[in-house]
Amino acid sequence: MEQDEGKITHIIERDAAIYKADGIDIEHAKAYLIEHGSFIGYDQCDEIEVKEPLKYMERPVDYLIPAATEKSIHMINAPNI
Repeated sequence: MEQDEGKITHIIERDAAIYKADGIDIEHAKAYLIEHGSFIGYDQCDEIEVKEPLKYMERPVDYLIPAATEKSIHMINAPNI
C-alpha cells in the first residue's frame, strides 16, 4: 500500500493498537514488533491503546484490512465497522 502512496494509520495487535495520523513507518514498526513482541512502549506513534486495542477497528478509515486474527470482526463490533 505504501508503494502506491497510501498510508497506514492504524495497526492493531493482540495486546496493543497504534495510530499515527500522517502514516506509520511500516518497516520501523515491524522491526519494533519483532524485537519487543508487542507495540507496548512504541513511541513512534500519536496514540497507543492497550486496554481495548480491537476498538481501533471501529475508527473511521478508507480501507480496513483484517489481515491476521480470526474472529476479530464479530456480531458485536460488526455494526460499528
